[in-house]
Amino acid sequence: MDELSVREPRRRDYELAAVLSASATDEERDTFIAKLQRLIADVEGELIELSPPKPYALAYPIRKERQGVFRTLIFRGPTELPERIAETVRHDTTLLRHFVIERPKPRRTPPSRRKTPVISATEEQRMEEQIEAALKESAS
Repeated sequence: MDELSVREPRRRDYELAAVLSASATDEERDTFIAKLQRLIADVEGELIELSPPKPYALAYPIRKERQGVFRTLIFRGPTELPERIAETVRHDTTLLRHFVIERPKPRRTPPSRRKTPVISATEEQRMEEQIEAALKESAS
């Protein structure tokens, strides 16, 4: 195969939001996050941002727990990575809920065109007077 026919896998930006068990130890939660980081690195992904843990009271019980720790990970990776993450964390007891979204690409705005400034009638008249005065001085 030549080099042109070998394509790079499509890479996209994703955001994973996870509610971790508050009853789990800090070490267990850190181990879970490390597992996600290894999974991202294994497929040559890139971790862009990892939020600090934020404890929250849940609106309704999840697995009989009323407290949770919220974490977000922003990462870039191949298109099959979200599915691999879901398969990996499906039965992990540290994780209460999670979801992965594809982050929208930043919009490229075209450069704005410079508009010619609007000159008021008095400004235009003053400019004409200055030009006439300069012409009279040069003629004298």
